[in-house]
Amino acid sequence: MAITRGYCTRADLKTALAIGTADTADDAVLDEIVNATSRMIDEYTGQFFYQIAGGTAYYAPHDYEEVNVDPLTSITSLAVDTDGDGTYETVLAPTDYILEPVNAAMFNKPYTSIELAPETTVAFPADLDKGIRIIGNFGWGAVPSAVAQACIIASSHLYEARKAYLGVIGGADTGGVIRLSQKLHPEAALLLEGYRKFDGMAV
Repeated sequence: MAITRGYCTRADLKTALAIGTADTADDAVLDEIVNATSRMIDEYTGQFFYQIAGGTAYYAPHDYEEVNVDPLTSITSLAVDTDGDGTYETVLAPTDYILEPVNAAMFNKPYTSIELAPETTVAFPADLDKGIRIIGNFGWGAVPSAVAQACIIASSHLYEARKAYLGVIGGADTGGVIRLSQKLHPEAALLLEGYRKFDGMAV
């Protein structure tokens, strides 16, 4: 199985585990672990760090002027279903809205919310399910280093878990005992704390 939308590479994980590049016996297992860990990170943070070019997503705005969105780098089309009939009859011009944080691109970060420009005459359909349709490029331009490191740490932990007996890794001869948990590895969770968003992903 190849790594799909993973936040670290097989080579990264092999280096962390001190597995030589010529040792390919567990390559398929390593790929599966990176895939599983990356999706675990998505769930933990409430967002994703890969890219979807030309994707379409729908949102329910919380008020008439602003909507929180999944991370995105650019918008091709932003349209509004004003009456809830499933037809997006109002297509906003780029001058009708402001992508926020306004300085996100300067710091290689995505936009995470959209606010209507003060001079626009359009209003978002507040609390209308799928009231806004966005077509654009979603995700991050590059995986943040903290996310990549969290993926390596958590993936290494999962790999070592294959050796666990009754939920315990190690023993007296290894200098210590590590008890496995169903939660994300604590060091990985610490690295990801600043990337958590709590309003969920697109509907």
